[in-house]
Amino acid sequence: MGIKVTNMKIEIVDPKSVNFDSLPDDRFFNEKIFQSFSLPPKIHCITRLIKSEINKIEKIAANASEPKIKSKGMSVSIIGPAVIDSTTLSSLEFSLLLLQFTYIEALCNIIAECTLRKSNKNEYLSSIEIDHLHERKGDYKKGKVKYKSSFVRIEDKIKDYLELLCKVNNEQYKFDKSSHYWEGFKLAKKVRDEIAHPRNGVRSNFDREALFKMSQFIYWYTEIVFSKFNVFFDFKNYKMLESATFASLKLMNEIYGGNPEVIKDFISKHDNVVVND
Repeated sequence: MGIKVTNMKIEIVDPKSVNFDSLPDDRFFNEKIFQSFSLPPKIHCITRLIKSEINKIEKIAANASEPKIKSKGMSVSIIGPAVIDSTTLSSLEFSLLLLQFTYIEALCNIIAECTLRKSNKNEYLSSIEIDHLHERKGDYKKGKVKYKSSFVRIEDKIKDYLELLCKVNNEQYKFDKSSHYWEGFKLAKKVRDEIAHPRNGVRSNFDREALFKMSQFIYWYTEIVFSKFNVFFDFKNYKMLESATFASLKLMNEIYGGNPEVIKDFISKHDNVVVND
């Protein structure tokens, strides 16, 4: 998939084949987290396809003496020195942004499950906090509590679930919303919402900086989450996922960032990561 991590192995587990209630905590965390490991390689795969498509377009543009219009079905490309619009490229970029958010959503749900399991043993959380993790609201009627689904925004999951995870493990933690990575996430979410919930027409393109900013946020948040898992649960395998998210960030910087200073602080941690072009 374009990612090589030395001396590490990724195994994908079918959730339906695992009875998590019967597993001890260390096995539970390993199995559940490994399920999320399928997403960063997929993110990296689409990133590589985007780079390949950009290289193809640049080659066509370099060989074009004057603007030409080519039409095939619903795909229209204007090829020339001034403008290049690729339906394939924009489709890949749209897909990548949506998959990036899928990964963050999956990671937040893992945090919620781990927090609930810990709370069940020690009763650290209030009923409101437990309902928040379950994405539900309770209503007491006729001597019974009935629950209904309650939507939790992704930005609230990112912040609240991590803070609650720390709470049940006796650590005071405040999520840093002043970080420039968080600002990058908000930019990416705005673009994602415009794509997923088109109110003023379907977008044909978007600010590609959102993809790069989201890659930065994914790496930053993954590092925070799994460093907590390492402390709380002695979970060592998080370095594998960290390396996978870094590989995508490194390649994304080559495509959209173009600034080696952006990732220089991360590079020394990931000497074992090879990005295949």
